[in-house]
Amino acid sequence: MKRVRCFFAYSSRPPALAETIESAISQLKTGRVVDVIGWKDLRTTGKLLIFKICEAIEKYEIFACDLTTLNNNVLFELGFAIAKNKRIWVIRDPSFEQSHVAFEKLRLMTTVGYKPYRNSREIVESFYAEQPYTDLHDTVLSEAVAASMAPTEGGLLYIKSSIPTDASIKVSRILDACPVPQVVDDPREEIAQPLQWYAQKTRDSLAVVAHLLSEDRVEVRFHNAKAAFVSGLAYGFGKQLLMLAHSPYDTPIDYRHLLQIHQTATQCEGFARDWMKGVADNWRDRAKSAEKYEEHLRLHAELRDIALGEYIAEYESELLQDYFVETSIYQESLRARYKFLVGRRGCGKTAILLKLAHELGRSIGNHVCVVQPKDYDLQGLVRLLDSSLPGYHRGFLIESLWKALLYSELARSVRLELENRPPGAIDSTEGAFLQSIHKNDDLVACDFTVRLETLVRRYADLRRQDVGDRGEKLSESLHQNAIPELRTELKKVLEKRDRVVILIDNLDKAWKPRAYLPLLRDLLFGLLNASNEMANDLAKPDYLQRVVDLSVVVFLRSDVFTQVMRSARERDKIPYRRIAWGDPDTLLRVIEERFLASAPLIDESEGIWNRYFCRSVNGVPTREYLVRIILPRPRDLIYVAKAALAFAVNRAHTEIEEKDILDAQKEYSQHALYSIVDETTTQFERLEDFLYEFLQSDEVIGRRDILRAMAACGVPEANVDDIVELLCDLAFFGRELETGRFEFLYNYQDREKFHAMAQRTAQSAGHDPRFRINVPFHSYLEIQPVLQDLQT
Repeated sequence: MKRVRCFFAYSSRPPALAETIESAISQLKTGRVVDVIGWKDLRTTGKLLIFKICEAIEKYEIFACDLTTLNNNVLFELGFAIAKNKRIWVIRDPSFEQSHVAFEKLRLMTTVGYKPYRNSREIVESFYAEQPYTDLHDTVLSEAVAASMAPTEGGLLYIKSSIPTDASIKVSRILDACPVPQVVDDPREEIAQPLQWYAQKTRDSLAVVAHLLSEDRVEVRFHNAKAAFVSGLAYGFGKQLLMLAHSPYDTPIDYRHLLQIHQTATQCEGFARDWMKGVADNWRDRAKSAEKYEEHLRLHAELRDIALGEYIAEYESELLQDYFVETSIYQESLRARYKFLVGRRGCGKTAILLKLAHELGRSIGNHVCVVQPKDYDLQGLVRLLDSSLPGYHRGFLIESLWKALLYSELARSVRLELENRPPGAIDSTEGAFLQSIHKNDDLVACDFTVRLETLVRRYADLRRQDVGDRGEKLSESLHQNAIPELRTELKKVLEKRDRVVILIDNLDKAWKPRAYLPLLRDLLFGLLNASNEMANDLAKPDYLQRVVDLSVVVFLRSDVFTQVMRSARERDKIPYRRIAWGDPDTLLRVIEERFLASAPLIDESEGIWNRYFCRSVNGVPTREYLVRIILPRPRDLIYVAKAALAFAVNRAHTEIEEKDILDAQKEYSQHALYSIVDETTTQFERLEDFLYEFLQSDEVIGRRDILRAMAACGVPEANVDDIVELLCDLAFFGRELETGRFEFLYNYQDREKFHAMAQRTAQSAGHDPRFRINVPFHSYLEIQPVLQDLQT
């Protein structure tokens, strides 16, 4: 095991004291507990250079010194060792009376402490008793100084002469005329400061000037000891240092350029002026750097404070209002009486719902009912609506189910609104509604999922009874006279409202696009018919001419809606709009609006890109690059922008740099892959293994490559067409519509068209259809691009 090393500093005078310490060093060497050297072990010929001593101190873990005589050289070395965070061990012979007075007067040393001795044996015993070699981290800098060393802005630390000589006065004038701010330690005001003060001021300073007295002056011992110690701190902290000394001043150590001994005040003035020129220039450079650094901190803080929100709309329902992008589809939905809004996962359906609910709900004249079932028993519906049920009864049952659900959901929504009002804010009509609604608590009090299961169970019980006239019994089972009552009460309470809007989402969460297709078709058409009838019923004046203006907006996944539309007989009569983000400028507005919401000083989108983003990535303009590497959906753009911003903030950047975007691309690419795996778990259990078979492959692949990947995963070859269709639907594969032209399915309406064009292209070229792996998945799968427009 390597032994700890100790450097011992002591004065060569008086010789008897030096002899005692050197004897102790010899005994410690013999003990072989630590490796010890004294400063004389470094001597060759002539004066010993100060940097040689300091070099040795830096190499050794312990700095031991004798402060009996308060030798200037020893104090310089002590200051240097403290600044270098060495373990300090101090000894002193208290039998020297003058030494005791000077040591107590030099109060900056009281923090360090010392071990008394009278002979070499006591030095050795104290060293072994205290064992400084076992606690090397117990340093003066860390224990006594660091805790009180909060960083401050410093310029020049001036250890002023204790006697106002002409030389001292000239130095003071030169320093006063310099632009560098000063901290002056004037012994005529305060004899000495605590050790913590000197350590902090020296550490934070740009430069240090220490003016020592000649050896024939009074009070020289104390003042020079302090000046030497602070000079050592400055040298250890790597500060610019000028030690001035009145002549005569003698030292056995060569301080080279650090120490200037002046014969006259004029010579001292010249030394100080020449040295200060360099300090002033350094100060100006540092001031410029400080300005740049402060500007860097300001810009970084500005970037750090940018809040891009969440890429999943459900997690930011409140903040979404600050930066929602109002597209034409949203504007149409605000005014629509009935409409399906159709889009892929992540395209912003829920964001539009939340914005509609917020905007329409702002008016006290509107009532908004949001229906978002978390989960429900789809299998129960399948069993209820099986093929054995006659067509008329099947359609009647579905419409009756929807009417019961929508009326009860609207009643429940109105009830919750009224019950949340403050006392006294409900009129007589509203009070009567709350009273009457209790009659139908079995439908109104529970949530959508429980209500649906209750209605399904009622009819299931009816079927088991094998009642003859099921049509009549069905109506009784579902309505039980509750629906007419709810309709009447709702008209009373809502007739004064300007608009009543029902927003329906999540109905298709449990739906699989290729399963229960007839059921999905009948459910959607039943919802359409039930909603129209409900709107017409509420809009039809009763005997008191009461009417309600009802609108219904339903949000559906594109894959489900497309499958249903294929089997629809009158497609043109279904009011729907597809949510698509084919226009890059519109898509980029999603993050531009979020930046603008957090950056009030920038009021237009161009400023966002100039201030917060690098100009290009891999030679491609940043705006274009971001759109190119993602699936064209708000969720994906927000994800990659948030990831790039996080990288930039963590790296203390002032803008999102190229490396931040490239690293965010890798993170997003993995997220995109995992997203499609999660989305299709029930359709293709081994999809993740299958996709990994394309690691480091070319971006353009053929049927043979797909079959090879299937074989490696143990997937039957007979499933190849289904797998290709699935991955094209997910936009993982793009089809070759013309030679060298690949398109990805971002609009399900183009599904059959793309398939037909790809088949014709393959037949014309005389080979199997080819596919292209989409760019968003390249980074994670390390795909090798071969097409020119993918060299990103």
